[in-house]
Amino acid sequence: MHDLSALLWLAVGLIAGVVNVMALRTNVQWLVTPNRRSAALMMMAIRFLLLISLLFIAVRNSAGALLWTALGIVLARTVMLRLVKHSDDAPSSSLIMGEKTQL
Repeated sequence: MHDLSALLWLAVGLIAGVVNVMALRTNVQWLVTPNRRSAALMMMAIRFLLLISLLFIAVRNSAGALLWTALGIVLARTVMLRLVKHSDDAPSSSLIMGEKTQL
């Protein structure tokens, strides 16, 4: 595999990872909203199917493409989750767990 091709697959993985984590945030917010739970489950299935499709396309290209794409997804996920963890508007763990908080 050429270096340019490896960088392209890494970029595809990074973009897919960022989009997946951004959709995950929305997915979590919808899961804690009672009237949006079915939409959240559908969104979760779509997220998984899109990642599986991307990885299938990569593996059909070559094993190296699969590895670079997967590396990009993992790196993007790690960076995005750290950024979300440190942001002020991230939902608290009590909100995610469905607990009611006192103001």
